[in-house]
Formats: sequence, C-alpha cells, structure tokens
Amino acid sequence: MLHRETWPVIDYCAHPAFTPHAVALNASFEQEVEALVTQANEALRVRYVADERLPAPELELWLERELVAPFERLRQACAAALPPAHVMTRCVDEALRAAKEDARAEARFRNLVAEPNSARMARTSRAVAQELREQSIVVGQIDQRRLSAMAADLEPQMALLRASQSALRGTRSWRILPRAGLYYRVLQQALDEHGYTGATSAFYGCEMELLSVNLVYSHEREVWWRDCYADCGLPTSPAAYYHHDQDWHQIKAVLYLTPATRETGAFSYIEGGHGFRQGNALAHFYFHLGHEMDRAAAMANVGVPQYYRRGFTDPALRAGFVNLPRVLQGSTHFGDDLHERSPHTTALLARERVVESSSGNVVLFNGGDLLHRGGLVQRGERWSLQLMFGPRVTPARRLLVRAQHTALVAAGRALGWERLDQLRERRRSQRRRP
Repeated sequence: MLHRETWPVIDYCAHPAFTPHAVALNASFEQEVEALVTQANEALRVRYVADERLPAPELELWLERELVAPFERLRQACAAALPPAHVMTRCVDEALRAAKEDARAEARFRNLVAEPNSARMARTSRAVAQELREQSIVVGQIDQRRLSAMAADLEPQMALLRASQSALRGTRSWRILPRAGLYYRVLQQALDEHGYTGATSAFYGCEMELLSVNLVYSHEREVWWRDCYADCGLPTSPAAYYHHDQDWHQIKAVLYLTPATRETGAFSYIEGGHGFRQGNALAHFYFHLGHEMDRAAAMANVGVPQYYRRGFTDPALRAGFVNLPRVLQGSTHFGDDLHERSPHTTALLARERVVESSSGNVVLFNGGDLLHRGGLVQRGERWSLQLMFGPRVTPARRLLVRAQHTALVAAGRALGWERLDQLRERRRSQRRRP
C-alpha cells in the first residue's frame, strides 16, 4: 500500500526536462523548510486521528499555533531565501498563502465529522461506505436501460459539446448539467438503489448531497494531456494524468454513458494507491503552486496553452521550480512527470487497474486519497457523467455561490478572461501591500 510516507515523490533534479536547470541549494534552508513542512503535516494528521473534538475557540487557538504558524514561517523563509525578482518566488508565496487556508479548512472539517449512526442507514449504504473506507473506490453496475434513457435525454447537450470550441481545439470538453429533467430523475433512482448518496454521508459522518453533475466528452483528438515535455524531446508519459484531487470533503463518481475500454479512456486507478491523505498538507501546496505557475505562464504568454499544466511546459518556469527546496517540488498531477525511462513509472503502472464498462459502469471514489486518471482516449470517444458529492449547503449559501459564479462568468464574457485575470491579480497585489 502507498501510505503517506511513500506517497509518490519525484526527483525533479534527475528528470531530463529539469536537470539542466538544477543548482545546489543552501543546506540549512533545505533543512528549515523540511522541518516546517513536517510540523504542518503532523498538525493536520492529529486532527485526523484525534478521538476528541475540540470546541471551536480552542480549535482556532490550536490551529494558529500548530498549523498556521509553520506555514507563515515557511512563507517568510522562502521570501527571504528565494530570488525576490523571480516569478517563481511570487508563485510560491501565493501558493503557501492559499495552502495555509485550505489546510486550516481541512483541519476544521476533520474536527467536525463524526462516526455516523449506522443503525439509521440502509444496509446497502453501510456496505458501500465500508468498501469506500477500505479501498477509497467502489465499482458498480447500473442497469443498461437507465443508461440508455439518460443518454437519450442528454442528446441535445451532447450535440452542443461535439460542436463546441473546446472539442474542436482538443482541450477538455464538459458542461455543467441542470439537476432536473428525465436524466436526473433516472440518475437519482440509480444512486438511491445502489446506496451511493447514503454511503457518502456514512463515509464522512455528515449529511452529504449531490452538488453537481457534469457531462464529459472525451475523444481521440484531444491534446490537453499530451506532450508536456515535447520541447525536450520526451514523449508523453505512459503514466500521464495520474493524479489525486485536492478535495478533502468531497466524493466523486464517474458514470459511463457509452462503452468504456482502456482504448476509449476508461477510468483507472492504482491498487493500494491510497492512505496518503492524513498528514499531507503538501497536497494543498502542490495544487496551488501548479495553479500559480499556469497563471504566470498565461500572463506572460509562454508555454503551451492547450496543455492542462501550462506552467510545466515553459523552460523558465521549470528552472525556477527545480531550484525550490526539494520538499516543495511536486505536483498533485504527478503522472505526467514520470517519464517512460523511470523505474518509478514501471512500479506505479504495475499496480494499475482499469475499470472497463464490461466490469462496471459506475465508479464511486475518494479522489483526494486515490491515485487515478480517466478520459485519455486513444481511439474513438467516451461519454460520461462526473458527479460531485459534498456536504449539504444551506439555500442561502447556494444562492450566494450561484450569484458569485454568474457574476464571474458575466465579467469574463464582457472583459475577456485574460483581461479579467489581470484585473483580479492586480487587486490581489493591492490587498497584499502593507
């Protein structure tokens, strides 16, 4: 099993795309960063394994001392040691700020969840939840007549996706679906029958609900996951897109609407590739560092825009990345960085399990604690629904989030997304000024 101690760690200094840029760092700085990361990880782990839930005021004091403080010291240490004018220094600073808040939110959530009252749960939900706890994944089979009914009802949405600009460009193609209509009623019936919604509540010990449904179109012309290091002459990794999600309080499901095989992008995962979430504050940092690198690449108009980790395709950003302290070099989407000549790639893929539709057409999984991938089509196409379960939100909160999303979309369409991104970055910079 891949416990958190053996969670995939890549030696980027030995990676062909990074080696030319690597330099030796100050040993004391490396040790200081390592110690602070260890302290933050341990604080997060305590909230996972603690039997006693702390009252809110006591929890906040504890978090400030044990979790927030090391993140702040880490941010200050990096600001003092890294080149002040280098774009990667800003990326690290922003990523540490965001990771600190997400780690604090994860710790708060773990302090709130409780053991569910199993007597009130359906037997099916209890069984699914138990399997989800043990393996982080459950594979099921939904009646084909239901799948056909959903696909028929969604045909107009499929036609729009086939003709969309994202599909034509080869970037990821998906649409948020309304949670209403024939397909949704059929979907809810299937979820209830299999006990999936109840299982997510049982898994976390809090009331969960289906928050979103996305229709995903995957096809052989997609380029978003290919050729990360083409500028170095490296082919696409055989482990491309293997990743874990940043989410700490959500459960996902993938439901195939059309037959799925390895060739048509079936969901796959690493057997035993779970159990690393406890005490892993770096999961947040790596996610936000990749996001900041992508933002920097877009702002400078460098890298490959079609590739989903644009920042990693730019040599200058790679040079900054590989000169960070070793423990800060990482990615939630690490599979692309496992080049084909690496023994780690062979070891990882030896445990790969592919969920083809002949063995199961619905996969429920804890994406924040499972190494997985899907939608990488070699030939043909795959239609699927991606479901997101999360803690039930109040009607007021739901309306607020919907209003914020609507305002963001309207602003992006009116100003252009690149211009909007520039304005938001300027606003963040102004708020950070003393």
